[in-house]
Amino acid sequence: MKILVIAVHPDDETLGAGGTLLKYRQKGAEIFWAIITQTYNEEQKPIQKETIGKVKHLYGFTETFLMQKTATTLSTKDIPEIIQWIEKIVLEIKPEVVIVPCQTDIHSDHRIVAQACLALLKPHRYGFIQKLLAMEVLSETDIGTLSTGQSMQFSYFEDITDFLEKKLSILNEYKTEIGDFPFPRSTTAIEALAKLRGAAIGKHYAEAFIPLKIIN
Repeated sequence: MKILVIAVHPDDETLGAGGTLLKYRQKGAEIFWAIITQTYNEEQKPIQKETIGKVKHLYGFTETFLMQKTATTLSTKDIPEIIQWIEKIVLEIKPEVVIVPCQTDIHSDHRIVAQACLALLKPHRYGFIQKLLAMEVLSETDIGTLSTGQSMQFSYFEDITDFLEKKLSILNEYKTEIGDFPFPRSTTAIEALAKLRGAAIGKHYAEAFIPLKIIN
C-alpha cells in the first residue's frame, strides 16, 4: 500500500494524520509526504529544512516532495499550479490512500489547497485511489467549523492507541509551532483530542477524518 499525505505546512501531516501514518508504516505501507508551502522568514528556512529532514526520518517517509510556495501568500490564482504539481506526484507514485486538508479550515491557504485537491482528485478519477480522506488539524479545522457554522461529519476513524506517544514525540520536533497548554497546538490538547476521538469509537486514542471517497 502507498499513502500520500498532502500538508499545507510542515506539521499538518503530524497534527492530522501522524498516528495513522505511523500505524500503516509499521504494517509495511510506503508513505509519501507532499508539502505545499515554506516559511516566509529567511532566518527560519534552514531550521525548517532541518526539521523536515528529522521528521522524514522519524516517520520513514519513502519520499518527500517540496513545492516551496511562500506561506500566507497563496491565492486562488495558485490553484492551477498546485493541481499540476500534485497531479505529477499522484501519477508518479499511484497511491491507494490520499490524505488532504479539510476544505473548511480557518486559514485561506488550507482552503485553497483543499480546493485544489478536490478539483484534481474527483471520485471518478484515478481508479487506483481507494481512499480519499480529509484530515482534522487542531486550531484549523475546529476554528473553521466555528467560523462557518458548519458541522463537519467525521465518520472515518483510525485507532492510534499504540502510536500516540510517537506522534507527540514527532510533534515536539516542531519547536516553533508547539506551545504550552492551554495553547491548542500543545501536546496536552492534541492528546485530549485523540482521546475524545478514541472515545467516539470505543478506543483509547484515535484520529478522525472526513471520507471523500472509499472503494471497498
